[in-house]
Amino acid sequence: LATVTKVEELKLIINMIPIWVFTLPFGICASQTSTFFIKQGAIMNRNIGNNGFVVPPASIFTLAAVGMILSVTIYDKLLVPVLRKLTGNDRGISILQRIGIGMVFSVITMIVAALVEKKRLEAVEMNGPLKGSLSMSALWLAPQFLIIGFGDGFALVGLQEYFYDQVPDSMRSLGIALYLSVIGAASFL
Repeated sequence: LATVTKVEELKLIINMIPIWVFTLPFGICASQTSTFFIKQGAIMNRNIGNNGFVVPPASIFTLAAVGMILSVTIYDKLLVPVLRKLTGNDRGISILQRIGIGMVFSVITMIVAALVEKKRLEAVEMNGPLKGSLSMSALWLAPQFLIIGFGDGFALVGLQEYFYDQVPDSMRSLGIALYLSVIGAASFL
């Protein structure tokens, strides 16, 4: 027979499975930043000035980190105090609401990325494959990187809080493993 504690722990884990499954689409969007977005940047014009300096494509990912830093700062310093007064919740909004906001940002990112890719493909069609992509500046990618960074500031931080807080102290490592596995499984998908 199982103890009451083990049964309660199992119930907590079972309750986390739907959140894990439904956050996979966010992870798929987030994985695009290190794959498709970087590939886009690699075939676009990354020159700065006329001195021959070319920005490495992977360094464009820095914009996502900037977006995340900005969103976490804005959320913690501006939104939480206001939302705390409005909702009475110490966190401002619930963890699941925070994750949901991050998922909305990921949808917006994919829309922006699709529009940029459409414009890039039109440039390729007009100017040919060699000149087309190079005629567009890699700065066109900045909005999608910044927006996914904002989404990460909400969803990734929210997922980490959720999976850490929903398990008992004895299972914290399992909670963090579930959080990390969302990103890993989404990258695989």
